[in-house]
Amino acid sequence: MKKYLCMVSVCLVCLGGCQSTPEPQATEENYRILLDGWLGQDKASLYQVWGVPMNDYWKGTTNYILYTKSSVEDASEGATIERMPRIAREISFYEKPQGLVTRSCTTLFKLQDGVIVSWKFEGNHCVALPE
Repeated sequence: MKKYLCMVSVCLVCLGGCQSTPEPQATEENYRILLDGWLGQDKASLYQVWGVPMNDYWKGTTNYILYTKSSVEDASEGATIERMPRIAREISFYEKPQGLVTRSCTTLFKLQDGVIVSWKFEGNHCVALPE
């Protein structure tokens, strides 16, 4: 009996070790946390990490820095299959893609006296992984 319990314990430990840890997910809340980390930082640091912005402009004594990222992805699982040419009854099959999905995020930083004091963003793909 003791031998049986020992084997069961070993099996349970092994099975427990096989469980995979879930992949961290990119979320909008993580993006907010990331942006909050920029409050109080200077313009040079932002440029160094984020690169050259889409726009850097002034309104009075306030500096605004605008970043935009976007991508277009094929959301379908369509396929194109073509038979070899010159075969009797040449056949081709095409399943039309379900559609393209545009993912975008526009982020605006507001700076006063060279320091980031606020931010805002909009888009359907303003996400970040947890730090």
